[in-house]
Amino acid sequence: MEAVIEKIKDIRKQKGFSHEYMAHMLDISQVAYSKIEKVRPNYQ
Repeated sequence: MEAVIEKIKDIRKQKGFSHEYMAHMLDISQVAYSKIEKVRPNYQ
């Protein structure tokens, strides 16, 4: 799982996308997206 998240993070940075943009596109909060990138999701 961590490898997938790192790949997504790398691509996000290459494209210049912010956490806010990614969260908006995924229809989740920015805090939730940040936790996902830090490999600390709280799926409830």
